Amino acid sequence: HTLTEPGSGYAYRYTKSVRLVKNQPVMMIEHVLQNTGKRVIATRVYNHNFLNINGAGTRAGLALRAPFALITDQPPDPRLAEIAGNRLTYMGVPGHDQRVTARFTGFGRAATDYDFHITDRSSGAGLRISGDQPLDRLVLWSIGPVMSIEPFLNMTIPAGGSFRWSYRYTFETAD
Repeated sequence: HTLTEPGSGYAYRYTKSVRLVKNQPVMMIEHVLQNTGKRVIATRVYNHNFLNINGAGTRAGLALRAPFALITDQPPDPRLAEIAGNRLTYMGVPGHDQRVTARFTGFGRAATDYDFHITDRSSGAGLRISGDQPLDRLVLWSIGPVMSIEPFLNMTIPAGGSFRWSYRYTFETAD
């Protein structure tokens, strides 16, 4: 995608590539945002990661594990999900008007904190989502059909500069 807005001084070229890694259960999503304008681009980007393993939706036994303690000032309804250390486990299915949401802290400034494992004990399926940039913010949002881990990244790109980031999805079995 290319945008030029001469009156504002903003312009960019955005490229997104999706590829499968040969002979591995891995999908890569790679991004490049090039600042082709005259002004600094300072923004935040996030990924929804709407997940539904085997069509089962959000259900008891679905779990999220992070490499850091999941800290939130508004824990979810314990009938729906519980947080213990670095793990959030769903205890039930959110009803029609219910949501499981949380804004997490606890991560540091290293890209290694962008490394999440989602497992479904019922099916034995798992997914690892990792990124190559540090987290700026982290939100969980889920309803009955889907759960979504939403990592946010900050970027400041000077005129003529570029910012690269990628997400790696590794399909695995539950631990």
